[in-house]
Amino acid sequence: MKKEEVLKYLPAHKLDNFYIDDMMELSDDDFTYLIDGLLLWMKNMNFLVSKEIALVLAKRPVLMRDIFIKLLDDERVDAIFKYNIIAYVISQYQENELKNYEKSFNRLADKPTKEEKYAEVDILVKKLINK
Repeated sequence: MKKEEVLKYLPAHKLDNFYIDDMMELSDDDFTYLIDGLLLWMKNMNFLVSKEIALVLAKRPVLMRDIFIKLLDDERVDAIFKYNIIAYVISQYQENELKNYEKSFNRLADKPTKEEKYAEVDILVKKLINK
């Protein structure tokens, strides 16, 4: 599909879950066009569509791996955003996929920034590691 055709799948507002099922059927190449727009919704999990987007992202662990690792390793990325990614997406992954996040998890658990500690990212990661 063309990028313009795929971008119509992005939610237009906080209750717009019309294309959620269709997103699940997209190829990885087409889904890539949506990633940046979908991640914006992960910043605030109070919206209905955010929780549904988390489920969509959780179905593509390999595609999202490098993106999530980059976000988790960047100390300038908002700690609440990191918390949401871990709590609502990464926590749904199988144990063998979680191993790919070991380096990032160790840093978050052992040397969290002040903001990450405040957002309890370190506690969440420790619970996930000890699962």
